[in-house]
Amino acid sequence: MNAEFVNDQEDGRNINRVSVEACEFDWLFEGDNVETLITILVKTANPEVLTTKTIKMFIKYMWETHYQKAIIYWIFFPYMIYLVFMTQLCSGTIGTFLDEVHKKAVAEDKGEIYDIDMKVVFEARLYTSVALTVFLMFAKLELTSLIEDGMEYF
Repeated sequence: MNAEFVNDQEDGRNINRVSVEACEFDWLFEGDNVETLITILVKTANPEVLTTKTIKMFIKYMWETHYQKAIIYWIFFPYMIYLVFMTQLCSGTIGTFLDEVHKKAVAEDKGEIYDIDMKVVFEARLYTSVALTVFLMFAKLELTSLIEDGMEYF
């Protein structure tokens, strides 16, 4: 819906009017109408289709109410979590863990007993598990898209 106020001064009279453009989208939420419309829009070779006001309003509505939130919550936030855990994992935790393993090996060669710091082991396992879980989530998302779309995926 688009509303604007118009101040029209005809014959010296100051007349205020409201201009309203509305588009009803209820039919889209019945059955698979949204999917059908988006499929038609994606497959059309006519770029002028997206210049009509109704389609622009529809896309703006769908972006603001559905897609933007979905992208933020299901792609952006998981990716940021993945990035943080991978950075932590690669930037020091694995190095520290390998140092502990090396110290244990050196101690065993000398006949000494050395216990690896369990905090380091826990951190390495935690960061690896979270990073792997999020990676697998993204891989599943991409593979599902690839299987559904075939070569059009690329």
